[in-house]
Amino acid sequence: MNYLNKCVWITGGGSGIGAALAHAYWRKGAKVAISGRRLEKLQATIANHSIAPDQALAIECDVRDAANVERTVETIIATWGHIDIVIANAGYAVTGKFEGIATDQWQGQFDTNVIGVVHTLRSGLPHVEKVDGRLAVISSVMGLAPAFRCAPYCASKHALTGLCRSLQLELKGRSVSLTNIMPGFVESEIRNVDNNGVIQEKPTARAPERLVWRAEDAARVMLKAIEKRKRESIVTGHGKVAGWIGSHIPDLMYWIQR
Repeated sequence: MNYLNKCVWITGGGSGIGAALAHAYWRKGAKVAISGRRLEKLQATIANHSIAPDQALAIECDVRDAANVERTVETIIATWGHIDIVIANAGYAVTGKFEGIATDQWQGQFDTNVIGVVHTLRSGLPHVEKVDGRLAVISSVMGLAPAFRCAPYCASKHALTGLCRSLQLELKGRSVSLTNIMPGFVESEIRNVDNNGVIQEKPTARAPERLVWRAEDAARVMLKAIEKRKRESIVTGHGKVAGWIGSHIPDLMYWIQR
């Protein structure tokens, strides 16, 4: 696929998977708009990769605010005239013992991880469809399998699985595709975000180091899945195993997690 003059919008593009995806598309020659709540992180992502000014755009945006998301799209269109690929990547994880998670933390989890994705897809779809483009959602393999003391996060990712599969049916026969990408453990700042969505200096959770993929490696796989218009793509070997067991042998997954 020739990415010259293609325009990509990535939410949550200031770090982790979002930043790695942006870099992958920049290397392909695409113009990339990255959005997120922390403008300085977005600007640092562009500066760190020495991207030409006419190839990059940093936009402060909170995906929980529909009007804010719509203004972001308007800014991209005013700058480049079109959007070819929209990647809904913004999200974080609320974890912990069920009884210890407050109602407002549940609300915040779904406002960002689910409603934020809805705002992103709804605002981007009309523009992407004009150019026979692509939509993508960066979800998690936890949308197929449970995880211990991760009820809010797993619930939000299961919701995205249902959202994507239903919307893919609606998009059948239209000129736009939707790819649901479900990674396993990938380098990310997500483990530095607490249950209130606030960045902490030290990780609030740990992942098995031997299983964690480099964000750059995961981004290359994700880019190919979006390019090929796959409906679903599980990234990482352990993610494929977990997703299969969670879907087909849930009792075994329960035993493993316990």
